[in-house]
Amino acid sequence: MTQNSWNSPYNNADGELLIGNTSNAKPQVGTLTSSESTIVVSYSNPNLVINAHASSHKSSFLAYLSSTVTNVTGDETEYNILFDSEDYDTGGDFDTSTGRFISPQDGKYLFTGGVVLGGIDATHTRMVGSILQFTSGLSLVNLVRMQDDSPTGTANVNNEISYSGQAIFDMSATDIVLIRVTVGIPANPKSIDVLGNSINSTKTSFFSGMQLI
Repeated sequence: MTQNSWNSPYNNADGELLIGNTSNAKPQVGTLTSSESTIVVSYSNPNLVINAHASSHKSSFLAYLSSTVTNVTGDETEYNILFDSEDYDTGGDFDTSTGRFISPQDGKYLFTGGVVLGGIDATHTRMVGSILQFTSGLSLVNLVRMQDDSPTGTANVNNEISYSGQAIFDMSATDIVLIRVTVGIPANPKSIDVLGNSINSTKTSFFSGMQLI
């Protein structure tokens, strides 16, 4: 903990701890800061009052799909990807059980997503991948498309296709962000997989975010 522009504290004749004074006087208001917290020191007759405030840490996370989830879309089902594992989550604001990030405070946030899909064939005439922002009541606020076109002819020899994208959202506390994928038309079977794995720090399908300001 460091001392900010104060003279050395000392005790007066009454045994009181004096801070920020050069004479035998009552303490002045002061602030002590450390890397983890802020302590506000003030004089309130006849007691010295100390209030501690936790410092503000900007939220950040990196989540990924640990294994492939099968048959989640292909019939135009809107599937919210449940990224079930984390590399880090500084504020504990990402929920691996729902795949949702919940904003801890107002601010601007940057989100990045990367998704790999399997089972693509000529019947899948449309593929949409999005980063979405909702209120806590699940009213849509913003939507950024990472992918919105026909995957036909773009899949690799394993019938897989990948895409990625970024979004910057102006968020209020408790707003929600998630990644959603939709493939196919209603007449198709539900046959599309979202590929998951993590090998040598390489994530197959991932979702990350951080607060900018």
